[in-house]
Amino acid sequence: MRGPSVQEALLRFGLALGAVLSPGVARAEGDADEPAPAPAPTPPLDALTIAKLVDRLAHADNDERDRVHRILGRGGRAVVAPLIELLKSADATAGAWAAEVLALVGRDAIDAADALAVGLGRDGMDWPCANALEALGPPGIPGLVRGLAFEREGSRLAALVSLEKVGPLPESAFAPLAKAAKDPSEDIRSGAAGCLAKLDLPLAVRLASISTLVADPSSEVRSAVLHALIEAAGTDVGAVVPLALLAGDPQALLRVQATKAIAAAPRSTSERDVVENTLSRGLGDRDGDVRAAAIEAFIDHDLADDVVRERISSMTEDADTDVRVESLRALGRAKALDDAARKRLEKGLVDPESRVKIAAAAALARSGVDVERALDVLFGREGIYHAVERARLEVVRFAGELGPASAAARKRLESIVKDQAEEYRAAAEAATRRIDEAAKK
Repeated sequence: MRGPSVQEALLRFGLALGAVLSPGVARAEGDADEPAPAPAPTPPLDALTIAKLVDRLAHADNDERDRVHRILGRGGRAVVAPLIELLKSADATAGAWAAEVLALVGRDAIDAADALAVGLGRDGMDWPCANALEALGPPGIPGLVRGLAFEREGSRLAALVSLEKVGPLPESAFAPLAKAAKDPSEDIRSGAAGCLAKLDLPLAVRLASISTLVADPSSEVRSAVLHALIEAAGTDVGAVVPLALLAGDPQALLRVQATKAIAAAPRSTSERDVVENTLSRGLGDRDGDVRAAAIEAFIDHDLADDVVRERISSMTEDADTDVRVESLRALGRAKALDDAARKRLEKGLVDPESRVKIAAAAALARSGVDVERALDVLFGREGIYHAVERARLEVVRFAGELGPASAAARKRLESIVKDQAEEYRAAAEAATRRIDEAAKK
């Protein structure tokens, strides 16, 4: 008996779609109370239709292949066997389309795992095959691990990208990943760092394997290492020492990131000195962004003693704008404001940089000193009505740190949220939310 043609199969889909949509049209015309019928099930694909669709997938142009692969992707296990044969064909483009379909099929395509692993090594098929193995979940991991041994860099990289998404990774992946961490390609080494963090092994083993890359010559790899260390440790103790090494990295951006990370990382009692020494070193860093990050880390994580606070106070006249902002913010967090600190804050109110004025005003308001004057700065032309968005965002940032002045600030914001200018209205609404969120803590 003849099976339906491709056109007939597509027609069935069209009729099914029409059956779902047409009742909705009727209800829109006046029969709103009639319950919608259950959507018609998608008709299954028979063997002959699958064979014809797979043939089109192998030989048609890309537009038709795209349409056909979506239909086949809903075919479940029934489409897997012919697609495995297509994966093995000489045409890498056709094989890539077969892998795309298998990625849509997902875990029902488990029988294709071996063929996908082989396809992962072929030029033009590597990324589609890696995606399909990834879609298999844990059963796809062995094929992706095999991909780490392929000669083609593209194959190894595709395997690593998918492995990092699948995790946790079995112990059997450790040796291949350790080898990948020594690969000549910095992209491969970066990918290996992320995957090592996802190994189902004791934390000490994972951190040790990642830490071998802390001194990698590539800043891209060292950046990947930093993120891998944070992910691997999670809420456990152990990442402080390698993060301290990265806080001394030659790249300023990495020093900033590591400085923030080490302050937030869980630490043992014996590691507190490592953290404090790292942040103290950051206060004297040649890069202003690092100095600012160190101040912020000290204050936000309550790590500053009296000596450090005095040192931070002296940085309110630093040449870098961000440093002045953070040091003034730190003064506002002090339990008591002496005359010297008050003078520093008042001097900040006349700083040439609006962001510094905003920080000084917020600190004064929080401390209960010159509150009305401070609020005039925050909610005037130097603050929320500033033409530059970054200044308005600083007001929003500090709105949650106004302490006793929050009620007066919120009252001022009531008129600003009605402003006709969207940018000012949006900033006022965001600042109000920050005040309300702070009040709940």
